[in-house]
Formats: sequence, C-alpha cells, structure tokens
Amino acid sequence: MCEQCCAETVAYEGEVLPGYLLVRATKDGRVMKKDDWGLVHCNDPAFWWSMTPVPDPTDGMTDEQIDSLRDPQGLIELQDERYFEAAEHLDAALAGKLSQTESHCPHFDDATRLYEAAKAVGYDRDSDGRFAFWLCHHIGTFLKTAKLRAPIPSVP
Repeated sequence: MCEQCCAETVAYEGEVLPGYLLVRATKDGRVMKKDDWGLVHCNDPAFWWSMTPVPDPTDGMTDEQIDSLRDPQGLIELQDERYFEAAEHLDAALAGKLSQTESHCPHFDDATRLYEAAKAVGYDRDSDGRFAFWLCHHIGTFLKTAKLRAPIPSVP
C-alpha cells in the first residue's frame, strides 16, 4: 500500500509547485505521522515534515522597515517566531531526507526536480537566499487561500 494510503493523506486543491501537491497525513502511516505535511510528486510523498509552514512576516517590507525590527545585536525581533522555526525545521527535514538511503527516501533526482519546480515559480538563489526559507514562505502563502480536496473514499 502506498504511503498516501497508509497515512490517509488529504490533498490541497491545485499544485503548490509545478508537479507537486501538498498533502497532510490524517493518521500514522509507515513513514508519515499524523499531521505531517508532504510534497507529492506522482504518487508518493517525496518530502515530508511535521511543522506547519507559514509565510515570512517580513515579506514586502523595505530594508528600513526590517532594520527597525533589529535588536542591539542586529538580530531581527519578531513577536511571532513561527516562520523562522518552521523554515529551520523544513530545512532540517529536507536535508535529512536527502541524506537517507532507504528505498522510500528521495534520490538526487527528487531534489533536483523540487529545485527546478521552485525556480519555475520564481525562486532565485541569489535574491531569495536559503531554499528552505523560500519554500516555507511559498507553502505558507499557498496555505492562506488553499482549499482541501474532497477526500477519496477508501476501498474496503
């Protein structure tokens, strides 16, 4: 049985990236656990993680506005640190998946495919910086308006 079936994932309408659906597990599967998120290419989740992605709270701010948020040590102080926590978590999850060698984990081609899909919708390493931070913002922004698809009835 595929991981999507084992975890009884629900998908969001539309592609979060070209060729990728965003799903969420509704129960523990073999690999995904209840409430885990996944990026699905073809049939099975290629990447999965547990922390909900949120948009970057500084998106759209000028450099001056961002600088006004800095503390004396130069660190940005935000009331809501969820974005940074979620982006760091996603970064670790992506790195962990790429370093595993089990058959259900992504290969180099999966990482390349994900990176190319992100570039197709605007990711630019020079201007956007760390990939996981861009991806966290992108998925978090997608989730603001995304609707769940109707669940697929399970087959007895």
